[in-house]
Amino acid sequence: MPRGPLPRACRALWAAALLLALGTAAPAQTPLAAVVLDEQRLLAGSAYGRRVLEGFEAERAALIAEGQALADGLAAEERALIDRRRALPPEEFRALADDFDARVEAVRARQIGRERALMQALDDAQRAFFAAATPVLAELARELGAAVILSPQAVLLSVSPEAGEASAIRAADITAAAIARLDAVLGDGSGG
Repeated sequence: MPRGPLPRACRALWAAALLLALGTAAPAQTPLAAVVLDEQRLLAGSAYGRRVLEGFEAERAALIAEGQALADGLAAEERALIDRRRALPPEEFRALADDFDARVEAVRARQIGRERALMQALDDAQRAFFAAATPVLAELARELGAAVILSPQAVLLSVSPEAGEASAIRAADITAAAIARLDAVLGDGSGG
């Protein structure tokens, strides 16, 4: 399962969508209430997110296995070519070696292209997940009286206007409730 922060573009788009969705959540006189949502836990813990991540892991494992099989085959072919070197005229060996090198480079380029395509597909699937999650999360935030959903990593501290002092953010973590709501509304996201 991929670890670490979500792609920057995915986070920015999702944050903008949530801000728009929450923009009219509370009247102006209502104090700003914030809740915390761990996006990684949401993705990994929801049925939809697990389907996305498990699909990615299966495709990644298949790509790795194929890459290893190709590498093993090329290594055997290289050993056979080296074994034939003494028996071949230098120009014939050079032609065979150049052909082998070209095939190795082509295999490498193809595998790199497939890896990039797989990572792009994961980014696209995560974007689709967060796009589908946004209205569900906005509704949950409205129900909780929250005008803002924060990432645990997004805010280091807040300043209380009354006290004038910096203090640690103390907001309710709604990740578990969000996972339950997404599972109830979206299921695994397959639409079936």
